[in-house]
Amino acid sequence: MHPFVPALLLLSFCLPIGARAQGAKTSEPASERVFDLKPGQFVWEPDAAPQGPVVILVNLAEQFAVVYRNGVRIGATNVSTGKPGFTTPTGVFTILQKDANHHSSIYNKALMPYTERLTWSGVALHAGGLPGYPSSHGCIHLPLAFAKELFGVTTTGMTVVITDKPVRPATPTASALLAAYDPKGRNGAIAGEGAASGWMPDRAPAGPLSIIISGADRRLVVMRNGVEIGWTQLELGGGDPLGTHALTLVAGNGKDSNSSEFAKAGYTWHQVTLPSAASDNADGTAALARVSVPSGFLVQLLPMIEAGTTLVITDLSLSATGRAEPMTVIASK
Repeated sequence: MHPFVPALLLLSFCLPIGARAQGAKTSEPASERVFDLKPGQFVWEPDAAPQGPVVILVNLAEQFAVVYRNGVRIGATNVSTGKPGFTTPTGVFTILQKDANHHSSIYNKALMPYTERLTWSGVALHAGGLPGYPSSHGCIHLPLAFAKELFGVTTTGMTVVITDKPVRPATPTASALLAAYDPKGRNGAIAGEGAASGWMPDRAPAGPLSIIISGADRRLVVMRNGVEIGWTQLELGGGDPLGTHALTLVAGNGKDSNSSEFAKAGYTWHQVTLPSAASDNADGTAALARVSVPSGFLVQLLPMIEAGTTLVITDLSLSATGRAEPMTVIASK
């Protein structure tokens, strides 16, 4: 087996809160310019989208976080991220672990309320100090009341995108998932351990699904609950850069698990395009349409995909060897 390796694993540690974090809910509606909120203020309007997959977008440049559910903005807040020397990593993450009463193993067991872990090296979302500028040891500090509300609507495996440049998510877009092909000389069946394709769902029998597609490696990796359960080589059409995109499948009216045409069943992709060498007009669903995987692998994968599934497509390699790009592409256990 070719093990999945995070694109870059940066060592950062959280700064615990020294006192109770302040965070009163504001009366400002989400339709107003939320970037005018002062430190400690936030907007929380969950009724704007009562259900569906949640995506969090954290902007280091603006020290701001926005929460989307089923493609609709339901919350926004100021944050405080890593100070100089303790930079918060950028990239696409999933929530690996949740602990409402987490205590630091570094800072004298200090309380870090509503911790949602993003990497095993110590980066997390949690309630913390909000002085109006980056002040943490790598974590993302939230107002206490906001952190509690957020903790109540998130699940492990949920997508968190961290950027160091202003970006905005695209409107949910209908798109097919993946095309299939039959490898030459093969019948499309899944190969065994150590081969170009592998499928071992028993490694993680339950939990949210993440799919990572690397144009550099011509490789697709499937993870469930942070554990690699499948991998295969892929074919990629076109010659332009893919860009780096984080897509979350937004609920529709049902799906046919025997078809890659999710759009026909009302499913759409909520996408965030990260800054990259690709064109400013690079589109995640258009990049996805260029990807083809072995038909036998696709037959195994499609029934597991449901609303909330995270898919990351990138030009970057999944191997950390020889890479200089300061970006994480989903940290694994």
